[in-house]
Amino acid sequence: MSQLPVTVLSGSSRAVFARAKEVLEASKGTVAVVAPASVGTKRQVRTLTGWTTTTPKLARWGEGCGCCTVRADVATKVRRIASEGSAERVLVVLGAGDDVVPVAKAFTVLDDRGRTLGDVAHIDALVVALEAGAFAPGRSAMGERVLVQQVELADMVLLDPEVDSDTSDTLDALNPEARVIRAADASWAAATGAGERFTLDRARQRAAGMLLVAGTEASSGNDRVRRAVFRTVVPFHPERLAALLAEPWPGVVRAHGIFWVASRSAHAGLLDWIGAHRATRDGGVWWSAVPASQRPQSEAFQQHMASWHPAFGDRHHELVVAGQVGAVVPGETFQLAFGTEEQLKVERRLLARKQEHVGFGKKTVRYTFHFRIDVHNFTGKEQAVALMDQLPVSELDKVSVKVLSVNEQAHDPQTGILDWTLTVPDQGAKSVDFEFSVTGPSDAPQLRSLEMMF
Repeated sequence: MSQLPVTVLSGSSRAVFARAKEVLEASKGTVAVVAPASVGTKRQVRTLTGWTTTTPKLARWGEGCGCCTVRADVATKVRRIASEGSAERVLVVLGAGDDVVPVAKAFTVLDDRGRTLGDVAHIDALVVALEAGAFAPGRSAMGERVLVQQVELADMVLLDPEVDSDTSDTLDALNPEARVIRAADASWAAATGAGERFTLDRARQRAAGMLLVAGTEASSGNDRVRRAVFRTVVPFHPERLAALLAEPWPGVVRAHGIFWVASRSAHAGLLDWIGAHRATRDGGVWWSAVPASQRPQSEAFQQHMASWHPAFGDRHHELVVAGQVGAVVPGETFQLAFGTEEQLKVERRLLARKQEHVGFGKKTVRYTFHFRIDVHNFTGKEQAVALMDQLPVSELDKVSVKVLSVNEQAHDPQTGILDWTLTVPDQGAKSVDFEFSVTGPSDAPQLRSLEMMF
């Protein structure tokens, strides 16, 4: 049994309905359209033969997790059409706010019967239809986010003949590899099966910028649009990064990728920026922050470690920025809020570490640590420096943490935060010391981990 070809059409509401109507009227019954009620009015679709309306329904198949969420209504309709043989192909039409990912996953994720829609059908193309002003200011943050994601994943984009240059430029920045077709009729439908079949994994890889080479950029004919990759290893300054993310980025449509900040050196951060929608989230722990005994021992991982930075390990930034970004001529001033303050040097040293068994039967172990933090100032003037560190905080009754000595500090016992405000003279240095102990059962895994941490 041959698979039923399915084309997924999304984008601007009016453009989507117009394109779907063109295909349906030209197909003479060989194409079935599956669309939510939000696309077209009842009066508009009443006279269209082969137009099937669905009520969007999300379901969790596979392992039942959020990443296995699919559009069950689309899967049911397409499977029925394939079973009945009532059409030679299907056009799945999505509304302006509909996510294309749950539709694509319906073809690969197993349902409660152990089947996938891919058994009877396949997606030949993900198509996005855009109208003039599609990316103009004024759209809701969620609407803009959905439309941008649709364009990033698409392998074909349909443009109305009157589409403005700003829309074309934005398209070039978001997805320079998409096939762009300007047509006012249904002729585009014949091209959907001409290239590779659509796969969600390949589309996501392209959208993530993984196919870009370091330092490259894609530009439109008027050289106003660029898609570039920012790569470095030096950590971002947390306050400067927060201030930058709070400011407008004129011309930037999309920015995403991985980064790290000096104040959270163990964790990677993920940036997801689409127009007015801006979000950062925890991207997990860097391998170099994991104790060596807990890292993979495979040959492939050892080769991966060979590429690590001698000071930062696998910590790095890789951010893809797309939009109308102006060029900077040599000598021109521009603002970058990333990075550490190179003229203030901070060094944290472990001066002493002691382990001793105490108590009856020597079944209790006590670790004592003495640290010093030195701050050097080479800025050319006296500096007020806010310095923070953190002591362990025990959540176990049998494990206790005791502060033995700390100078010039404010200690919060609930969080373990140490907070200093130092005045560091120009070309001078200021140091702070702190000493603490951790006591508990010698077989407690939390204590054994201290041997690897310090």
